[in-house]
Amino acid sequence: MPKNSNRPTSSGRLGFGISGELHFDDPDAFAAAFPGGNYGVIPLDHEPFHSAIKMANLGGGVSVRSASFAGGVLIRAEFVGDLPTIAFLFPCINGGHAVFNGREADPRSLTVSHGNISSQFRLQGPHELAAITIQRDTMLEAYDALSGGRAPACLSSSTLMTVNPTHAERIGILCGEANDMLKLLPGTKPQMNPIPGLNLLRDRMLATLITTIATDRDERDRRAMSRQTAAMARIERHIDDHAHEISGLQDLCAGVGMALRTIEAIIRSRTGLTALDYLKRRRLAFVHRQLLNPVGATTVANAALSFGFLHFGRFSAEYRRAYGELPSHTLARTLGKSID
Repeated sequence: MPKNSNRPTSSGRLGFGISGELHFDDPDAFAAAFPGGNYGVIPLDHEPFHSAIKMANLGGGVSVRSASFAGGVLIRAEFVGDLPTIAFLFPCINGGHAVFNGREADPRSLTVSHGNISSQFRLQGPHELAAITIQRDTMLEAYDALSGGRAPACLSSSTLMTVNPTHAERIGILCGEANDMLKLLPGTKPQMNPIPGLNLLRDRMLATLITTIATDRDERDRRAMSRQTAAMARIERHIDDHAHEISGLQDLCAGVGMALRTIEAIIRSRTGLTALDYLKRRRLAFVHRQLLNPVGATTVANAALSFGFLHFGRFSAEYRRAYGELPSHTLARTLGKSID
């Protein structure tokens, strides 16, 4: 949950119009609060989860978000299609290695995302990623005014670009300046109104982004990536819709109508995990969510059984490695009981 109770909680989605900083020690709370789509976070390190979100509203339809993580995580993101925005994501703003949709990413990587697309990010070790979200009309008008040319394809379809290192460094500096603006905000609650000086920062951000996308190239294999993205989204939807029914890879293969070899290749490419390990991580996440939101006489045993874990000792060990505590402690903490 967010560590400061006077800040937004996981019951409400953070809006794009606020500025502030939030800290989370639970992956589900982080996923529920982050704006712009539907998210899921799976810890990969055997350490307690911790993340921080910094949000800076620059006004005029431009906002900057950064998310930092104390350890490795796998992030599932489904960007919603009803927001007239374009998100420019830098998966390695601070952190040297990441995998985005099965492709190696580094500080030169820029992802342009639109609605109705599902993506996976695998971040190793302490890491920070940043996103600049711009209203579509604002970006198209700025591009026309500053470049005088036809808008490139990346402004109308999602893609992964490798950009000039100098451009990437400049954008990273601008994201840092946006985060530094948070120190000037009074109090700890997110503020609705931008502070003086943000107009100049917003204009510099737009100009630098336009220079970057006007001079750098799109990845050539966008079509192949799109097909793999659609297949991974199909796998994800089936796991979500049949959480209580899938206990192994045979169930998954039958449900999505794909051969195990195909599923294995897609999941390993996108997440870095084997299909079996990934499915187990998702099932652990379902149990974790149920223990955080118990209904009636929820127990650790019936939660584990409902998601296909039959060996309780092995389940407890795997749960503890994933979430840093025993499942019984998670349930007791949720119910407000003392832990012996």
